[in-house]
Amino acid sequence: MLTQEELLQKIKEAAVEQKDARNQLAALKRQCLDAESHLIHCNLNYERLIEDLRVCRNTTVSYELTEREKDIERFRQVLPDLINRKP
Repeated sequence: MLTQEELLQKIKEAAVEQKDARNQLAALKRQCLDAESHLIHCNLNYERLIEDLRVCRNTTVSYELTEREKDIERFRQVLPDLINRKP
């Protein structure tokens, strides 16, 4: 059986371990909050960039060749000698 002094010593050690565990838990909670804050920031930034891309695509004029222009270009590539031939 343990003496009263040994029990008091073990209680003190347990209290120190408990305090260390609480400090470690608090540090981990701070890290978790920091990570969640960073995640929220990244999500907001991602959504803003997606919106900027959508606006850019909707406001930027992009010229696409018509089917007739595509046919002419294919003809020029397939038969360049007919195009460059001098009469």
